[in-house]
Amino acid sequence: MSVYLQANRRFVYGNFVAEGEPLYGNVLSRFARVAGGTPEIAIEIVQEYSANQFVGKIYRKNTSGNWVPMDAGSLATHSWYQQFQEQRQLQFDMEGSGSWDVLHFRVESDDTGPYVAVALQYAQQQVAVGQ
Repeated sequence: MSVYLQANRRFVYGNFVAEGEPLYGNVLSRFARVAGGTPEIAIEIVQEYSANQFVGKIYRKNTSGNWVPMDAGSLATHSWYQQFQEQRQLQFDMEGSGSWDVLHFRVESDDTGPYVAVALQYAQQQVAVGQ
């Protein structure tokens, strides 16, 4: 099976975090990335509504270390998703951009099959370094 990949695909990288957890935007987490820490999540931007809001296709690393689309079954195994289900308070800590509020998750599909999408909005209040 061959898959057609668009040359203009855009990705952002980071991690989903509970409010109050340290963000990539602070100095200490930048040192952690340089020391070998890598983001757990990649998001392919599929639709931008503005510079501060978009919907993206979520990717995770598989056991071989390759990025694969996240499916609905694996979504429920993550503690950050469970927190979102309970409290509706979750942020995406985007490398180089800071904190983005998670608006919602939903299952969508494209020519490669079903995947989990996330809607993000730039957080108005950024967490300060050291908090």
